[in-house]
Parts: sequence; structure tokens; C-alpha cells
Amino acid sequence: YATPSTGGCGGRLKAIPEDFIVEEVPAYAPSGCGEHLYLFIEKCGENTVAVAQILAEICGQPTDAVGFSGRKDVKAITRQWFSVYRAQDVYLNALEQRGLRVLKVTRHRNKLRLGHLRGNSFHIVVRGINPNYNPISIAAWLTQYGFPNYFGMQRLGVNFSNASRGQDRFFKRRFTRHSGATARFQESAYQSALFNDLLATRLTALGQLERLLPGDQALLHRNAALFEVDASILAQTQLRADNGELSPSLPLIGKAPPWAKGWQGSLERGLMVRERLEPWCDAPPNLGPPGERRAARAFPQNLRVKKYRESGENLLSFQFKLDRGVFATALMREFMRNDGLSYYGEPWPIPTICHG
Repeated sequence: YATPSTGGCGGRLKAIPEDFIVEEVPAYAPSGCGEHLYLFIEKCGENTVAVAQILAEICGQPTDAVGFSGRKDVKAITRQWFSVYRAQDVYLNALEQRGLRVLKVTRHRNKLRLGHLRGNSFHIVVRGINPNYNPISIAAWLTQYGFPNYFGMQRLGVNFSNASRGQDRFFKRRFTRHSGATARFQESAYQSALFNDLLATRLTALGQLERLLPGDQALLHRNAALFEVDASILAQTQLRADNGELSPSLPLIGKAPPWAKGWQGSLERGLMVRERLEPWCDAPPNLGPPGERRAARAFPQNLRVKKYRESGENLLSFQFKLDRGVFATALMREFMRNDGLSYYGEPWPIPTICHG
């Protein structure tokens, strides 16, 4: 955890779907014309891929004609955009009979692809909380300093099942030029689990998410640009990190990510050795998932917390926005302190930090 050890509110997350409402914040507004039918759909109890398959079936198009910007939770009420290539106006009744509610229909020139969104807005209710818990100080801390940018269990799978299958693909180099969506998702889950492991290790060693070390790859939050933190610029770069302008980054291990140097670089190489991934890096550059870097922390936007009682039960209501790729459950664990997120791998030797 990043916040001070003051205990958590406890409670139950997603007790009912209405307790977890997610709405996409699109990267751009559809133009109103084009070959792609755009539908803003509210779903509950279905995963995003299943909805895409339903759309393909009803619109009479192949599954790969359907696009979406991100995968959303199953046990939640979620609202997100889908695109369908060369589809005529869809029969709304047919979708409603499948449990989907169409909120908007329009058109655009391009297919929606993963990552084509600005972020998501959330309205979350936690039930059965500790009645003596005061969320105000933690909310203020998280707004100023951010929270660990962990991937949630939705990505990793129950008992890390998605990550384990992805690990098997990495270890056996089961890559093809045209890996299917399921295979790519499993590979991504393994990358995500290793990222979580590195982040938890760094936070445990340094105690602060914003702290920079020589050799770090700093990531600018406004545009995701990376640059190496040289010892000569460490002091002024740390001031920018303290102000929330940038953060340390960690790798999503894949083909040729920008590696850190110094202590963080040693940490990354140690994980590569532990996971036996160094030989895999010799695979052809056009096979396997690409490597990239992700900020160590994220910031909630417009965070509002309300404590109240309903039907004799103590509840906390949260409203906030997050940038794309950031998991709301990673924020909620700082308040609740009762999640199941834990280290993915076995411990490995951690390099000693040079404080000089």
C-alpha cells in the first residue's frame, strides 16, 4: 500500500451490480458518418468480448468487424462504445432481448481499437464498512500523491489463471504472427502480473511511489513520454515528481522495452532471470507482445467520498475518474485494505539501494 497504515474501511465491493458503475470517457466524439456503426451500450453480467460476439451475430458481420476500446467488468453496470464495420442500423429490440441497452447510435470513419479512450468515470459503493472509518485523510493523500498503478484481478484472472496461461506461452515461446485475442490477453495478463511484482517490490524497498533514483525511466503523465533520470538532473526531476508531473516507470516485459539503469535496472534484470525470460528476448522482433513502460502510480480525478447509512448498513460512496488503463480496484484497495492482490512470483534477490 502507498497510504499510511491507518487501517481500512473493510466492507464488500460489488455486492450487487449497481454498486459498481463504469462509463467510458471516449478519446473523441464520433463524426456521425462513415462505414462503422457506433453504439453506446449499457451492459450488466456480460463481458465485453461476449457483447462483441452478440453484436457481430445480430449485425450479420464477422467478429473481427466489431471494435471496442477496453474490456469492462462483468459484475457491474458498464457503459461503453462498440463499432461494427459495414453494419446497417441495428435492430435495437434484438439487442435489448439479449440484455443490452443501447443508449446512443451514430457512425464514424474508423474502427474502435483497444486504448481508443481517454479514461473511465466510476460510481462505486462499498457496503458493510467499519462505522468508525474516516476516508477524508486517505482521499486527500491519494489525490496529492497517487496510488500504486497495479493491474487488477480482472486482468490476472481467478487464482492468476490468465497470467499462468500467459506465462506458459512466454516460457514455451508459443508466439505466432497472428495470435488470437484470447492468447494476446493471456500474454498481457502475464506481463501485468510481473509489473505488479516489480511495483510491490519497489514500493516496499523505497516506501514512496514518487521517489526517483538515478537510472530510472521517468514517465510524463501528460503524454507518456519517457526519459532517463541522470544523477545530474535528479534533484530537479524529483521536484517535478513531487508535484505530480511525472512518475517512475516500470516495464511491461516484452520485446525491446526501454530498460532502466541503476538499481531499478538491476531489479528488472533480476526478474528476467527469475522468470527465465532472457532467452525469449532473442526471438524474432515481430513475434510476441511488445514491451513498454507504465507509470508506477496513478491519480484519481475529481475524487468524492460520501459516508452514509442505508437499511441499517454503513456504506461509502465513491465517485472519480481514472485515465485509461488504470484499475479502479487498485484505488479501492487503499481504502478497503482487504483485497486478495498479492505477489505473483516467488521472492528473488533484491539489489541493495545506494542512497548516495
